[in-house]
Order: sequence, then structure tokens, then C-alpha cells
Amino acid sequence: MTADGQNAGTRDGVELPAETRRIEISYTGVSLSDGAGVRLRYRLDGLDTTWVDAGAQRTAAFTRLPPGHYTMRVGARSARGSWGADEAKLRFRVLPAMWQRWWFISLAIAIAAAAIWLVLRYRRKQLEARLHAVVEERTRMARELHDTLLQGFTGIALQLRAIGARRQRALASPSAASETRNIDDESTHALDALVAVADQTLTEARQAVWDMRAPINAPATLGGSALVDKLERSAREVIGTERIALDFAVAGERRQLSPHIEEELGRIAREAIANAVRHGAARRIVVSLVYEPSALRLTVRDDGRGFDVSATPEARLAADGRGHFGLVGMRERAALIGARLTITSEPKQGTTVVVVLARA
Repeated sequence: MTADGQNAGTRDGVELPAETRRIEISYTGVSLSDGAGVRLRYRLDGLDTTWVDAGAQRTAAFTRLPPGHYTMRVGARSARGSWGADEAKLRFRVLPAMWQRWWFISLAIAIAAAAIWLVLRYRRKQLEARLHAVVEERTRMARELHDTLLQGFTGIALQLRAIGARRQRALASPSAASETRNIDDESTHALDALVAVADQTLTEARQAVWDMRAPINAPATLGGSALVDKLERSAREVIGTERIALDFAVAGERRQLSPHIEEELGRIAREAIANAVRHGAARRIVVSLVYEPSALRLTVRDDGRGFDVSATPEARLAADGRGHFGLVGMRERAALIGARLTITSEPKQGTTVVVVLARA
């Protein structure tokens, strides 16, 4: 037997190298009475399923046998005889290449499975990132709409109701004529204030639209002045003509903050004050801004009716028709700038909102 031209011997059970291209096995039959008339046949178990009549040939060639165990069987008969049960056998094995071994195939399958899993995981992460971006943008839009248009028009509605109530009281008064003239003067001033509030609301709405188009860290201001001035002006705009006492205090050494941080702090303070006016029926609001050495502390405290902080927005909506979703927006804004927001309130005990921004 030869493998790729190299003698492999005739030892039973010989092992041939992997990827052997051509195997030749020589055989012969001997007859003392009719040597030339001897007929031969062979069968390679592991490849052939039937016997091959070799005729006068004395060599069988096989090309590119796959790895495995084989048995070469050779039978002989005389020219007039029949095939006998006796046969010659030679067992051999073609070794597998490294890439044909079971452990290599298992490893390849495992690597392929891992690659597919990684691709699917990466694809899922991409889809989740896109969904998260969409949700964040929708949340941002809802927050901006709440803090601009909704707050502004709610303030306008409150002031219009106040004007109407004062006018009704004046008409019911014994001195209706003089009271009506006074109310008309007050109404004129109040309507001028309402026009200013409407203009401010439109300005902030345009700014919100610009902010939604711009990157999150793009400069955004409420008016271009310092944070203290922004907070105080915003508080007085929200209170408007309501008879609410406003105390504003600043302590510590003032320092410059990024426009984005100033914007978010201003929105949080405005929402807290708007809640005190709109829902809390507060008579007094205290706003304090404390510049500590390693933090900035903003506090908005009112003496209004308060609420149950532990209740969900849905529960509050079912209880009193107001969802207080502005509280959610306040927490989201605090998270955007890395601040800690704490809301303390109890029914009939007022509300305190504290924002602490470390290293500010």
C-alpha cells in the first residue's frame, strides 16, 4: 500500500496522514495450475457497498478518502471456479485533519453561535438605544410644553378668574358705580399684566422649540441675566396679580454656572412656585438660594394646602382631577444636571422643594 507515492507498508491497522490525496493497494492471486486464469475482486468497506470485479488488474486506487476506518477485502477464483469464502483483509485508517476533529467542529459551532448571539445582542442594543432616544425626546418635549405653554396659560386663566371675581364682588356692592370704576382701572392694569405674561409665554415657547432643536448642552437662558435675577423675575411673573407674599433670599458667594444648569434650576423653581399658586392656594412663598462651598442649594417653601407626596400622579389625578405631572418633570430636570431633588409635603402643612447641586 502506498499513500501519495510513499510506501505505507502492509501492517494491519496502519494509520495514514490526514488529507492523503491518493492511496494505492496492490494485490495478487496465486494458482499453481492456472495462474494466468485467476480472477480477482475487491471491496473497500467504508466506501464500497458492492464488490468490484478487478479482472486482470492487480492494483486498486482511491483518491481523497474522507477520514475514517476502512477494510480492504480481496477475493479470488479460478477461471472455471466460483468465488470462495476465503478473502484477504487489510485494515487501515485515514486520520482527520485538525479542522475535521470533533473538538474543532464543536469549537467552530460554539464560536459561530457566540458570533450570532453577539450580532443579535448588538442589534437589540441598537434598537433599544433608538427607542430610548425617541422616549427621551418625547419626554423632553412634554416637559418643555408643560413648563412653558401649560404654565403660562394656566397663569393667564387664574388671573382672568381673579379679575372676574373682583368684578362680581364690585357689582354686588352697594356703591357699585364707584367700585366698578376702581375695578375697571385695576382690570386695565391686570390685562396689561396678562398681555405681558402671554408675550413671555410665547417667548419661552419659542425658546423651548429652539432648545429641542439644539443639543442638550447648548446655551439656553430665560433672559440673559444672572441666575438670581432670573429666579426672582420668574417667581414674580408666576405670582402675577395674586395676593401672595414672596420672600427671596440669597446667601453665600455667588459664582457663575453653565447656562444649561441655570436653565434647569430656573424651570424647577418656576414649577414649584406655579404649583404653590395653582394647586396649593399658598399665601406666602419663600425662595432661597444658598451658595455653599461645595454645593448650591435652592429651596422653595410655601404655606399652602400641601399634598401626599407618596401618591402617584395617576392617584392624584383620580382624587382631585390634577395629575401633578410637573413633579415628574422637576425630578427629570434635576437628574439632567446631576442634582438631588427632595419634596416634603403633608396635607394642610405646605410644601418644601429642595434642590442640591454638588460641586456647583
